[in-house]
Amino acid sequence: MPCAAASSLQSRPKILVIDDDPSLLATLQSVLEDFGYEVVTAPEGSAGLAAYRSTRPAVVLTDIIMPKTDGIELIRQIRREDSKVGIIAMSGGSRTSNSDFVAIAQTLGADAGIYKPFDGDAIHAILVELLRHEYVAGAVGA
Repeated sequence: MPCAAASSLQSRPKILVIDDDPSLLATLQSVLEDFGYEVVTAPEGSAGLAAYRSTRPAVVLTDIIMPKTDGIELIRQIRREDSKVGIIAMSGGSRTSNSDFVAIAQTLGADAGIYKPFDGDAIHAILVELLRHEYVAGAVGA
């Protein structure tokens, strides 16, 4: 089923998905492509930053807890470079505490957050909302 936001824009919105769980990464890619998005993936934060710089997606969907460069640092770096790209932080919680990493990520520049596990419709709804904002739609050439 095509994405409503995708059909309203001239081109398919490009979504960068960054997660260190290969299974979740593949699932998200498949689900988002089924909704009509163009999807680029990266297996961790530093690779995600490189992919962001080379592809300039409309929205970045990033895990928070990852090896090397974590999602919090990734969000901060992307925000230093681009104030308009949509950023969604996702987390299953802390491995060592009950810290609310999604709320922290939103304080540091993420536009939205979602907790794992989630279904495709939930992430699609957030993407549609972000892509409705003029600043994100403008980033994909609408």
